[in-house]
Amino acid sequence: MVSLSQVLARLMRRIVTATSRFASSGSRSESFYSTESSFISRSSTIEKAYLSPFDRLPVELHAEIFARCLEPFPHLLVGDDEPPLVIARVCSAWRALVMSTPRLWSSFEIEVVDDSPSGFPPESRCTAAPRLLNTVKIWLERSRNHPLSIRLTHIPTTHIPSNLSQQLLLMLISQARRWRHVEFVLPSTTLSAVQALLPADFPTLRELRIHMKGQWNGVPFNLRSMNIPWAQLTEVDLRLDHAHLLNLDQYLALLSGASSLVSCSFNAICSLSSKEASMGTDARLYLPALEKLHLTLQDGGSSLDLTIPPATQPTPQSPFLRPPQSLTAFLHRFADCQKLTHLELDWLIESTSVTHAEWEASNSHSSLRSILQTLSPSLHSIRLAYLPLGEEELLLLLAQLSGLVDLDLRFALADHEQDPITDRLLKRLTATNLTPTPVAPQLQQSNSGSGLGLSLQSLGLELSSGSGSRLARRNHSPSPGTTHTASGNASTEASSSALLPDLKRVNIHCSGEQCSQQALLELIRSRIEGATSATAQNAIRGRKEPPVLERFHFYSMSPVLRDTARYVDEWTKLGVDVLLDSVVFM
Repeated sequence: MVSLSQVLARLMRRIVTATSRFASSGSRSESFYSTESSFISRSSTIEKAYLSPFDRLPVELHAEIFARCLEPFPHLLVGDDEPPLVIARVCSAWRALVMSTPRLWSSFEIEVVDDSPSGFPPESRCTAAPRLLNTVKIWLERSRNHPLSIRLTHIPTTHIPSNLSQQLLLMLISQARRWRHVEFVLPSTTLSAVQALLPADFPTLRELRIHMKGQWNGVPFNLRSMNIPWAQLTEVDLRLDHAHLLNLDQYLALLSGASSLVSCSFNAICSLSSKEASMGTDARLYLPALEKLHLTLQDGGSSLDLTIPPATQPTPQSPFLRPPQSLTAFLHRFADCQKLTHLELDWLIESTSVTHAEWEASNSHSSLRSILQTLSPSLHSIRLAYLPLGEEELLLLLAQLSGLVDLDLRFALADHEQDPITDRLLKRLTATNLTPTPVAPQLQQSNSGSGLGLSLQSLGLELSSGSGSRLARRNHSPSPGTTHTASGNASTEASSSALLPDLKRVNIHCSGEQCSQQALLELIRSRIEGATSATAQNAIRGRKEPPVLERFHFYSMSPVLRDTARYVDEWTKLGVDVLLDSVVFM
């Protein structure tokens, strides 16, 4: 739903654009400017009667509307055709207000282009860099004492990165006590060169984002020496390069004082000391406001070598736990985060270093299920990327998360053997308010008004040869009328309740070799048409409406049949964002 402030902002942008064009055309005479100035000054009752509704508003509301016209981070190199500069060009009254409102100059974005050592193309480097530095100086002066929101981006593309970002960062550091929201996407050399100049405290800092780009030899960067006020931060996003990665012990030390965090994201060496892992429930982190947690687990950097032989228990020669145990022990520290709604786990450790068998031997799959069960009452969204999960482990894990609304599963596209996205998993996610589909029938339409009428036969799902056959499971593909049994599960599994009944948004990346398109389409159909049919019945019975699928994205290595597009189009007409894509084209 669009808020009133958004409507006002859109309207104001149109007014500013139209008025600016009118002013720049020179069509208004000096007498008109004089009259307008007298209107704004409200010098007489007669003049007030001719004021526009906008001019009747208090000056404070004018400033608020102008602020709503701004982008979150206005780009300093765009020119004077964007707010606040374009607003200042309309008339002298607006210019005076813009120049005297620090809030309008307190947020901006700077992007350094690494086409040359100065950060600018050769033909403009003599003037562009000084002009940018001067522009930043002017904005900082006009922002006065207002808290700053700054985004400085420099993604190096040359062997020797430009030093312009370092000069800009030095200017910004002079105002570091005013930082409120800062985002630095910079080479590590830029950050390392200025870290000693940072102030002892940051009294207004609330949101911090540091992403390192590139890797060059230079002064070592030490995050822990930056005097970051962890206790007052509400959002932190850290992406350090491989040479400066911290391990999980070091992050525990930092997070132990970050009691105000609402959103936390970082990459780390997936290693936790046996000493930290042995601590009981008293060592749990106190993060009462935490809602989002994103962990990217990587191999050891300069401070740890993970090439030691696998072991389920640490030894005197290896005081750190292995990565699977380190991850689960670290996650248990968040067991008291009762407001955690979003969890993202990205496992970027080579399978040759940590195998699926090691996860099993260390009982890490069971430990992961245990912590997710603890967090499940509040979890609404989860992303599991490249974790070494088999079909059975993934099913057991999802069974702990009945309240999920958003599901994001990502597995290696080229891993055909270990792909956990199977027919069995898709059928467990299929809503059970549909009649089971026999071999190659017409998919019966749950809602006569939906106009879908899916025909599996027309999709060619019965073919056993040709390009379409690659969509069937390679090892064994039971007929739709039979029940798949694995790990001793009873044959009644197909008739049990569907997993994740509240799902609204789904994103899946996989090889596609272990699932059929029939199971995929039945899953989507059940979540769309089944909910539509149930909604009509519940409206009569006065029951709560079931969730309706809003988005379903599926990306794989297996080709998508051409006829699928027309069914996707039908679902799109119903307002559902459905995408079935592949790196293979038919």
